[in-house]
Amino acid sequence: MARISTEQKEDIKQRFRVLPPSLPVTECYRRLIAATGYKIEMRTFQRWVRTEKWQRDLSDEVKRETATKMMQAQIIKGAAILGVDPKTLDGDETAKVEAAANVAASVLLAHQENIGDLREIFTHAASDLKDQSLNKRIALLNKKTGEMELCAPSVSYVTDQLRKLTVSLKDLIDLERITYGIDSAESGESSDDILLALAREAMDND
Repeated sequence: MARISTEQKEDIKQRFRVLPPSLPVTECYRRLIAATGYKIEMRTFQRWVRTEKWQRDLSDEVKRETATKMMQAQIIKGAAILGVDPKTLDGDETAKVEAAANVAASVLLAHQENIGDLREIFTHAASDLKDQSLNKRIALLNKKTGEMELCAPSVSYVTDQLRKLTVSLKDLIDLERITYGIDSAESGESSDDILLALAREAMDND
């Protein structure tokens, strides 16, 4: 049998990584040989897998299993909201959907409440900056005396604060439109991503 090249062996290894973890090694071998046409003996392939500890990518399996467990937990939690025993939902897909939807709805309502708080915080911050700019007064800490003193805000200070507020407002608007169903998150950015961005901006403003 012809000697397998390093490139062919690496190709087989990478193809093996993406095969389903539940697939037996012997079946993996048959599929890989059928797909590549490489002349490799089964015992050679098995030796590579065993001695070189080839691992298959489990990330998709983990995601699927996590999603299943999360849905099961959501159904149980939803059953509690409905005041019924989760076991009574077995075989009733409509009831399971209703139970899970109750949980999802409660989460969305909590998100909307949190976003409302963020909107209020933003409004106060924007109002403060407006007053500082119009009145030309800002309270700053005097590092020598340790006391707060009123002084005229510099142009760079107002510009910097305005830039940060503008970025925060854009993220807040995006978050509101997604959470209230006005827009969909087609960009791939989730509401959690936007919340994290707002949190980072808040820390930067401190």
